[in-house]
Amino acid sequence: MLRVRTVPAIDYYTPVDSDENDDDVPVIEFRASAGAVADRLDAMGVDADAVRAVLNEQFEEAGHDEEFLSALSDEYRAEVERSDTLLRTLDADTWIERFREAQADADADAAAADDRFRTGSRAWLLSQVDDWDERFLLRLYLLVMPDAQEVILDATALEQGGWVNDPAELASAALESMRDVAAAHSATVVLTEGRTDSEFLAVALGVLYPHLTDLIRFLDYEQKPEGGAGALVRLVKAFAAAGIANRVVALFDNDAAALDALRSLNTADLPPSIRVMRYPDTALAADYPTLGPPTVEAPQGSISRADVNGLAASVELYLGRDVLAGPTGELRPVH
Repeated sequence: MLRVRTVPAIDYYTPVDSDENDDDVPVIEFRASAGAVADRLDAMGVDADAVRAVLNEQFEEAGHDEEFLSALSDEYRAEVERSDTLLRTLDADTWIERFREAQADADADAAAADDRFRTGSRAWLLSQVDDWDERFLLRLYLLVMPDAQEVILDATALEQGGWVNDPAELASAALESMRDVAAAHSATVVLTEGRTDSEFLAVALGVLYPHLTDLIRFLDYEQKPEGGAGALVRLVKAFAAAGIANRVVALFDNDAAALDALRSLNTADLPPSIRVMRYPDTALAADYPTLGPPTVEAPQGSISRADVNGLAASVELYLGRDVLAGPTGELRPVH
C-alpha cells in the first residue's frame, strides 16, 4: 500500500514560503481501496457488527446525572440536556445516517466545524467517538461512506520530521506493536503433554497463585487433542508457524521421552513469545525407588534407587512426598 511520489512544494504545502516554491517534496502515502481496508479490519475482528455493538453500548449509557447538571450554568445546562435527549434517541444506525447527512451537507456545517457543543452538528456527532480506537473509528467511517473508493494515510510529515527513518517499515512496525498489545491483554497459554498435567497444574495454580488464575489458560483436553511429548513438540511448531499472539509456555516432563522429542525442536528459532520448559530437577527425584524389568530371579521386577531426573520425572513426582508415599511411608516406585 506504500506509495511515494515527488511533487513541487507549491503543490503540496498551502500556503508555501516563496523560498520553497522550487523545492520538491517526496509525498509518502499508504493507499488502498476502501474495500481492501474494510476486509483487513474485518479479519482483525473490527467488523461492522463489532463497531455497531460498541456504538450501541455507548448510547445505552449516555446522559449525565443531576449532580453534574446542577453544577452548570443555565445556558450550558440547557444545551447539555438537549444533547442528552438526542443521545438517548440514537443507536448505531441512526448515528451513521445522521453523520452521512451531515457529511453530504459539509459546506453548510463548515462554520460550526469547531463547535463541539452544538447538538446534532457534524462536529458534535464526531465528538461522541473521538476517543475510539483508530481501527474502530476507521471501520465506522467506512460504514458511513460505503461507496468510498480509496483510503489514504499521508505519512509525509512523519518522514520529514524525522519520526520515521524508513517508511516501508512503518506498517510492519505498527502491526508488530498491535501484536505486542494483543499479547499483553491475552491470557498466557500453558501447553502440557497431557490432561493430567493440565489438571494438576491448574489446581496448583489456584492454591499457590489464586490471583493469577484468570491470566493463565491451560490447553483444554476435553477437546481430546493428541497427547505426549512428540505431539507437544508438533503443537509448539504449529503455534510458532501461525504467529499466535498469546504468550505460550510449553511444559514438558523431565523424562527421557521429552528429551528425545525435544531433539527435533530448535528453540532458538521460536519467537520470543513462546517458551519451552521442562519440569526441574529435584532432590527427591535424585534418589528415588525404581521398578526394574522382571527377571528370572525377580519375576515381579526388582526395586533399586536411582536418579530419575531427566529419565522418569513426570508431573506426579512433583506432588510431594506425602502424596507419593504408601501406607507404610515408603515411596511408590516409578517404572
